Amino acid sequence: MVNTAMSRRKKKSWMTPDAFRHVRESVLKLTQKELGDRLDTSDRQISQFETGRQPIPKDVAAVMMNAHAVGFKWPRKPLDK
Repeated sequence: MVNTAMSRRKKKSWMTPDAFRHVRESVLKLTQKELGDRLDTSDRQISQFETGRQPIPKDVAAVMMNAHAVGFKWPRKPLDK
């Protein structure tokens, strides 16, 4: 039998939604769509991170925190693969 209290436990977010939004807007200067394209996710997912509806995964938080730490600026257009 599954412990329903454990299954309903909120997943840990590795970064606050406000910090995530700040890095996107002020440091990276990207729209939700542009960041979603670069992280290979949707603008809807980025919105859910920023509103706290979905926890920010560890790998995404690491990218955002590193970008903030070094003042990284993504090119306005994605680089060709």
